[in-house]
Amino acid sequence: MIKDVLFTDPRDGETYRTVKIGNQIWMAENLRFKCETLLYCWERVPGVIPEGWHLPTADEWRIMFLRVGAKFSGTVDGEDAYAGAAKLLKSADGWMLDKDLPRTISVGEITDPFGFSVLPSGGVLHGKYAEIGSTATFWAYDKFDQRPYRVQFYNFSDDAYIGSPANDISCACSIRCVKD
Repeated sequence: MIKDVLFTDPRDGETYRTVKIGNQIWMAENLRFKCETLLYCWERVPGVIPEGWHLPTADEWRIMFLRVGAKFSGTVDGEDAYAGAAKLLKSADGWMLDKDLPRTISVGEITDPFGFSVLPSGGVLHGKYAEIGSTATFWAYDKFDQRPYRVQFYNFSDDAYIGSPANDISCACSIRCVKD
């Protein structure tokens, strides 16, 4: 694992921290092309990825989760669950406590040893900005049929989830890129 190597997007001058996990090099920050937004609708995704990088496939997320030491723990409501992934990849900053939900992880237990720094940026669901402080949602896709997937982290869980193909592509999610 190599932390804090920087990449500067020549299109807009934005600089991103990167981390190497296994043989993958990931942006350790959400894409913010031209500082316009941190959340992108599915149809905008192809136009915002910098040259030399790509949107990760659902399988690349799975591989990364396993490389950090998470374990596949089954499928819940159509989403593949990876036990411990959130505990290892979430930033300790910005996550709200939800007193009404069971919480298997406390903010003090989050150490972000890989420097991946998942922040609770929420998402746009059904046309409304939602869940800031309690959820991080990222785009992924299936490399065979190009269908979009969503990768989700929740404030109350130490697991991360890779959703079945996203039927509602009108939502907006964050993007983390992987080096080609």
